[in-house]
Amino acid sequence: MMNSKQRFLINIGLFVQFPLAALGHVALWLYLRKYSLPGEADVIASAFVEVVLPVSLILLLVVYVLFRYLLAKFEPRAALSWMISFNAIHSLFWCLFLMPIPLLRLLLPTILYVIVDYSLYEEKMREIKGETEKTPSWFFTRLKRIHLNLRAGELALWNRWMKPEDVAASYDRLAGNYDGNWLVHLRATTDRLHDLLPETLPEDATILELGCGSGYSTVFLREKYPKANIHAVDISVEMIAQAKKKIGRDLKSVNFYTDDMLAFLRSQTSGKADLIFSGWAIGYSNPEKIIRQSARCLARGGTMAVVVNRLGTMPVVFDAFRQTMRTFPGSLNKAVWPRFPKGKDALERELSRSGFRIECLEEAAAPIPPPPLGQRLEWLLSTGVLAGFDEVLPLRKNGPVRDFFAERLDETEQGWEHCYVMFVAKR
Repeated sequence: MMNSKQRFLINIGLFVQFPLAALGHVALWLYLRKYSLPGEADVIASAFVEVVLPVSLILLLVVYVLFRYLLAKFEPRAALSWMISFNAIHSLFWCLFLMPIPLLRLLLPTILYVIVDYSLYEEKMREIKGETEKTPSWFFTRLKRIHLNLRAGELALWNRWMKPEDVAASYDRLAGNYDGNWLVHLRATTDRLHDLLPETLPEDATILELGCGSGYSTVFLREKYPKANIHAVDISVEMIAQAKKKIGRDLKSVNFYTDDMLAFLRSQTSGKADLIFSGWAIGYSNPEKIIRQSARCLARGGTMAVVVNRLGTMPVVFDAFRQTMRTFPGSLNKAVWPRFPKGKDALERELSRSGFRIECLEEAAAPIPPPPLGQRLEWLLSTGVLAGFDEVLPLRKNGPVRDFFAERLDETEQGWEHCYVMFVAKR
C-alpha cells in the first residue's frame, strides 16, 4: 500500500503532466494554424480530435501507470524527478510536431488500410459504371481522415517530405514550354514590379536574382542596369538553360548558379548587394529566412523587390488537391508543409523585424483564364503551379487518383486566379 506521501507525489506528478501536455498542444495548435491553408481550420480541428487528443489520453494513462511503477521501484523523490523529465520530453515532442503516430498505428489493425483503400476503389468503380453514388457515412469520412493523418505522420517521421529536388525535377520537365503556358499570365504583374525598381544603382552594383527561372526578369535587369554585376540563381538546370538562351551573346555579363536560393544567399558576403530581386520563387524556399538573409547581404540603402505566390493560390487547384488527398490517403507519397506566405501581414512583420523600410506592399490576385474541360490537368502540369506537388500524389500516372483530381478541376469555373503578394523594401 502507498503511504500518504506517495499519494501526494502521484497527485503532484499528474498535476505537472497536465499543464506541460497542454503547453505542447497549444504550441502545436498555433504552429498548425499559422501555416494552415485558408479554410483548413476544420481539418486541423479534426486532426486534433481524431489523432492528437486520443494519443494524449493514452499517454496520460501510460504516465499514471508508469508513475506508480517508478514509485514502487525508487525513492519518491527520484520517481518524481523521472516523471518530470518524462513530461518535459513529451511536451518537447509535441512542440516539434513529432506526434507518436507509430504508437497509435500499432493500436489499429492493418486491415484498416486494406478496407479503406478497397472501399475507395469500389466507390470509384460505381462512379465509372454510372451507378448511384452513396453518400459516405460520418464514420467512413472520419476513417479516411484518420488514414490521411496517419499516412502524413508516417511520411514525416521517415523524413519523406516534398523537397527542393522535387520542385527542381518538375521545372526541369516543363522548362521548354514554361513561357508559353504560364509566364504569359504572369508577365503583366512582373512588369509592374519591374516599374517599381530604382531608376539607377551605384557604379558596378551587385544584383542578386533569386529564382531566375527562364530568364524573363534577368533580361530586364541586364538591360536596365548594363554596368551591374548580376548573379542569378535557380534550382532547375533546365530553367537556367532557358535563361541563358535569352541572354544570348551577353552571357558573360550574368553569372548563373544552380543552387537552392537560401543556400546561395548564405554564401554571399554581408553588405555587398545593392539589389535583391525575386519573381515568383521565394515561396519554394523559406520566405522568412530569405528576408533575414537578404537584410544581411544588402548594403545600406539597398533594395529588395519580390513578388511571391500566396499560400492557397489558385484556390480551385489546391481545393481539388486536398479533396484528392482525403479520398486517396494511401496514395500520398510525401509529406508536404508549404512555406508560401499566408498574406502580406506575415511578410510585413518579417520585413519590419529585419530592419527594412517598406516602400510598397500589396496583396492581389491575377485572373487566369481556365483551360478547356478535359485539358486542365495536362495544362497545370506544364505551368509549374503543381511543381513538387506532382510528387506528393501520382498525378502524372494514369489511374483513379489522376482521374479524380482531373474531374474535380472540371467541376468549377470559379477560383482560377493567381494570388500573390508584392513588395519593395529598402535596407
